[in-house]
Amino acid sequence: MKILECESLLKPKPHDLSLKKQLKKICDGIPFRYFENLKILLKTQNDHELCTIIGINPRTLSRRKLANRFGKGESDRILRVLKIFDLAVQILETKDNAVNWLKAPQFALDNLLPIELLNTELGSHEVEDLLYQIKYAVFS
Repeated sequence: MKILECESLLKPKPHDLSLKKQLKKICDGIPFRYFENLKILLKTQNDHELCTIIGINPRTLSRRKLANRFGKGESDRILRVLKIFDLAVQILETKDNAVNWLKAPQFALDNLLPIELLNTELGSHEVEDLLYQIKYAVFS
């Protein structure tokens, strides 16, 4: 798989799509290649690691691979991780910086790894809030 194919995941970026298009994409289910590309973008070691990050059972992943499409909830979580990754790249300036930050304990998140919080909506919001605090140099 070419790296350029991975970069196309972020074009158009999730936040650039209209709400209607985002909802349609989630409801229709995203193609399995998003998972493979996300694995490369986040530099995860294997499928199991990414399954944990996005909250998908590895057995479910096997079924989705055969179907070549994710369900609504899974698509929502994958796009949420992509959106946070994209935001981290914008704020931290490079993909490597974003990956390193997501995989490093953050004091403001009780020394948890931001990437491990992305499998829930609450955790994702906390990571997103922290990224915006970094962007605007506002710390509470």
